[in-house]
Amino acid sequence: MRGGRRQVTNWSRSPTRRHETPANGLCARETFPMRVEETMWDVLLPKDVDDRCGYSPRAALAELVAKQLPSYKRLLRVVTWSPDAGHLFRPTPNFRRYAVCYEVELAT
Repeated sequence: MRGGRRQVTNWSRSPTRRHETPANGLCARETFPMRVEETMWDVLLPKDVDDRCGYSPRAALAELVAKQLPSYKRLLRVVTWSPDAGHLFRPTPNFRRYAVCYEVELAT
């Protein structure tokens, strides 16, 4: 200390700490991709796909959800699903309606 003044480091211009910030120690490009869990309501799956013996609808629901996602989201996995959303939806003749919970990764 000179003359009673503290020396303050300017974090944004310090040559020794280019990639660190005082808040979290990492810069934005060094962070991990953000994973978000979301729910999509009223996903229609044809009953012929749903009625196949021994077939889990996970793959078919994953395809349907992935098609409806915006370009800045990437589907990682289908977590769970609920046929007719727990009796929230009325039955339809040729389709079964699902509420689908899935995990996405936001594009950086």
